[in-house]
Amino acid sequence: MPKKKKQQAVPFTWASVPLPPTSDFAPPFEDEPELSKFVKKPKAYRQLDAVGNIYRGPAVPKPAPCADEEWPTCECPPGEGCGDHCFNRSVFMECKLGACRGGLNRANGDCGNTATQTRAFPPTEVVLTPGCGWGLRVEAPVTKGRPLAEYCGEVITTDMCRERLGNLERGEDFYFASLDAHLVLDAAHMGSNAR
Repeated sequence: MPKKKKQQAVPFTWASVPLPPTSDFAPPFEDEPELSKFVKKPKAYRQLDAVGNIYRGPAVPKPAPCADEEWPTCECPPGEGCGDHCFNRSVFMECKLGACRGGLNRANGDCGNTATQTRAFPPTEVVLTPGCGWGLRVEAPVTKGRPLAEYCGEVITTDMCRERLGNLERGEDFYFASLDAHLVLDAAHMGSNAR
């Protein structure tokens, strides 16, 4: 019996055009400059990189900052910073800026596990990739585990989300991320490069 040829995974769409299933798929253009002649730029949006999220309406109040005694503390040695050994970092929780033992006697009290609070993200750019659409490229070398960006947008209620979903045109992109049972982050009209 002849050996069956293994099929390659095929993306569902390329530049919003449905692709026929094929075992020898290759994007029509291999290089970015040629591809960008035929594909429009990403939808324009308001950049929120420096300010974080926007909270919409009286039903979505901006949360109050945690009191010092409620903020989780790590057991890092004083003044050494919080590296891979930091408990907070291992559970994807930031240390409180200026209140972490690991940041004692360091510049600005920063232990190194405060990227979202200090907006200390590496430079990035939005790029068009052959066969995969828009992506985010880091413009500088980064270490494993370093936060690259914060997904920012409008914080809205689930009811507002349902209304916005109902108003979308067929095939229109949307950028929703559920925060909890009642709140959703919408990055369609404002957000960071991470959208």
